[in-house]
Amino acid sequence: MPRLLASFVAFVIVVALGVAAWPYTVDDAYIVGRFAMNLASGDGYGFNPGHTGDGVTGPLAVMPGVLAQWVGIDAVAAAKVFGLFCAALAAALVVQRAYEASGAMLGWFTCCLVALTPTLGIWGQAGLETGGATLCFSVAVLAASREPVTNVKLLGLCAAAIAWLRPELLPATWVLIAWTITRVTKRERIVLVSLCAIGVIGIVVFRLAMFGTLVPLSFFAKPGELGAGAGYTLRALVVHTTLAGAILAAYSTKRALQSVLVVHLLAVALAGGDWMPGYRLFAPVIPLYAWLAADGALELFRKQRRALAPMLLGLALVLPVLDIVVELPLAREAGHSRDRVGHEVASYLRSHAHRVALVDVGYLAYRSNLTVVDLGGVTDAAMGRARGPYLDKRISEAELRAREPDTIVLHSQTPFEIDGDGRVRNMRGYGVEQRVGRMRWVHDNFRVARVFRYAPNYHYAVLFLDGINAH
Repeated sequence: MPRLLASFVAFVIVVALGVAAWPYTVDDAYIVGRFAMNLASGDGYGFNPGHTGDGVTGPLAVMPGVLAQWVGIDAVAAAKVFGLFCAALAAALVVQRAYEASGAMLGWFTCCLVALTPTLGIWGQAGLETGGATLCFSVAVLAASREPVTNVKLLGLCAAAIAWLRPELLPATWVLIAWTITRVTKRERIVLVSLCAIGVIGIVVFRLAMFGTLVPLSFFAKPGELGAGAGYTLRALVVHTTLAGAILAAYSTKRALQSVLVVHLLAVALAGGDWMPGYRLFAPVIPLYAWLAADGALELFRKQRRALAPMLLGLALVLPVLDIVVELPLAREAGHSRDRVGHEVASYLRSHAHRVALVDVGYLAYRSNLTVVDLGGVTDAAMGRARGPYLDKRISEAELRAREPDTIVLHSQTPFEIDGDGRVRNMRGYGVEQRVGRMRWVHDNFRVARVFRYAPNYHYAVLFLDGINAH
């Protein structure tokens, strides 16, 4: 059917971008994968087998990996496939609604805006919960925006799932709920609020029972700053919309949905943005933004501003398309570097180490399957709650010694300077790595066994405790 063609094109383009970026998997995806691997094998919900611990902001993201492990499929690979499918389906569903609501022009405008934004494809397949969160939020938007609202149960279930996936999406979701409550019957309100409450109460009970706190460990390990969040939000708006798309979205007549989008922007800014490359925290609202921007362009056409609408649409696509050209090669090369060198480092650790202390606890820990001391604190409550910002934690020598690592992996932006006794003389690593390298206990008892060049500005040094013979 003609009305489904735009949806199909959007789905295919998002999938194609994801497949093109397939070598890239964000390092934190391997953290989720390790949780899934341990849970599926009966070793508990934690990063290290047999030790319960936090480390995954959205616990529901672990489930695709658990199911995959049970049937013999790699947890991270399964998460990538599932995430990309969800992201593409979210794009297709929103394009279909736009087409049905106002015809072919709106449908194709929405298709272009959503499909040619590379964040959906790249982050959908990156291995985190981004694709699932995008689908849940998009379905919630579509359910809430129907006149009349016909499926409050679906809206409520999506809102409940979001509570288990992405905390910063909750404010925008609650705006959707509040808007819907004003337009449904009393019985439907009770159903909707009950389902939302089940999701929120469930995650509260889970966190209190498992970790004794409501706040995810990432909040302490990687504390956000308002200034950083505001800058992150502004940069994301520029990259994703060239600002012209934001202007078009402002022309939309869908005022309630505009407020939902604005609330999410504020929530991301207040949360301090993100520490990962790209702008994954905006991926869940890209389908909504595309719909609003396309609707704004259609509104300009209706107001006889026929020159302004295509000009703004064209400008809105400039930076996203350039982003495709720039980001895809970088994403692919990052993945290839991990395949080439990361695999070698992980194999070396697996052959020679038992308990390793390091910052990069994703891929290396997942592939080596060693017990890990997380110097960044992303998966370790004691380290994560230490003073200092992310990657600059003030870890005490006594705390590190108590964990009894036999191996330490440090990173440096420049080649390591190592003396004749195998001690690190100079390096440009993260703050926490610099302090670990200067610890008297480390200086007296650890020696560099191997150095790996992961990338032009990323080097690993593997230090072994004296007495370990590793070559």
